[in-house]
Amino acid sequence: MEHILFIEPSTLWYIFGGVVFFCFLVQCYYWLIPYRKLSAAFRKNPGVAADHSFPPVSVLLITKDAGQLLAQNLPSILEQDYPDFEVIIVDEHMKGEDEDTIKLLQAKYPNLYRTFLPDSARYISRRRLGVSVGLKAAKYEWVVLTDPSCKPNSRMWLRNLMGRITPETDIVLGYSNYEKRAGFWATRIVLDGMFHAMRSLGAALRGNPYMGMATNMAVRKEYYLASRILSMYVHLKRGEDDLFVNAFGNKKNTQVALGKESVVSVQYPPYKRLWLMDKINYLVTGALYKGWASWCNAWETLTAFCFKVFSIIGIVYAGMQEQWYWVGGFALLFLVRYLLVGWVLSSTAKAVGEKLSVSVWWYDFLRTLWAVQLKLAYWFRTKSDYYKKTL
Repeated sequence: MEHILFIEPSTLWYIFGGVVFFCFLVQCYYWLIPYRKLSAAFRKNPGVAADHSFPPVSVLLITKDAGQLLAQNLPSILEQDYPDFEVIIVDEHMKGEDEDTIKLLQAKYPNLYRTFLPDSARYISRRRLGVSVGLKAAKYEWVVLTDPSCKPNSRMWLRNLMGRITPETDIVLGYSNYEKRAGFWATRIVLDGMFHAMRSLGAALRGNPYMGMATNMAVRKEYYLASRILSMYVHLKRGEDDLFVNAFGNKKNTQVALGKESVVSVQYPPYKRLWLMDKINYLVTGALYKGWASWCNAWETLTAFCFKVFSIIGIVYAGMQEQWYWVGGFALLFLVRYLLVGWVLSSTAKAVGEKLSVSVWWYDFLRTLWAVQLKLAYWFRTKSDYYKKTL
């Protein structure tokens, strides 16, 4: 007797619709709870208590041929309204104009110090070695990690960053993003940076820190050195800061700096390939994360992609079949999610001081396609692109 599996068309519609609705619910959860956390925290920022005790701080920058950047950005750090701090530059024996820039800055700012990387450093990341040298040179317990390409948005930056510490705190994470410029690519980079912060800082605000950006991060020196993170993953060109927060950050010892005065602007990357390489390096580091952070981010991206694709297929095919109630259902879900995402992105942009206006509406539509493109670029790269040569 021949058995033929047959499913009624109406049943297939309900199965397909159920998949779309499931993806819709997952998306609503992400955008209403985890991704809204950053904007909500910035809006509710209680500020720094009047009686808060600010510890002395060492600000650490790792440089290479960055004289022009230092001339542009370093005064904004050196002129911070903060009781007691030093700024340490770790470099590779600058010469010429870069050397003159450092000498001029040192003559003006007595709290600017300088140390050097050993000439023999070949088989270890420059930045990793620079952080190690800088931490040993720092004379204060708290060290703020940033970069020559970074410029604080306010003279109160250090106060806002260090105003979050408690006796239990070992790590303070801050918001940083590329400076806004005109153009599609520039807007994409800024939106991507903001979305990245919505994920990482939002997770830290919920008590689950999984990464940190060394453009705006404070650490307790002894805790950082005791973690021995600088001697781990030596084959990586970057990522020690991410992996440090991922391995040693937790609900009790990690805080997030809030308010627009805690924000740092990063100079726009001179070449697109540098930004893309940085994104690929994040994928490499993300594969080493402990916990569920990478899986949760991937699950959100997957359900966003499936929801968009299946919704559009459902609208088109249901229209061809004149199933107008299914057309209406798919279109309604698509519209509700689209408005929800736009609202969360817009409110976050306003909270952190990003001037993005209507651009948030097209970013989400293209975001998942860019994620697929980036993953393909990662798969087709060789290990030498993001692994350091070892002895």
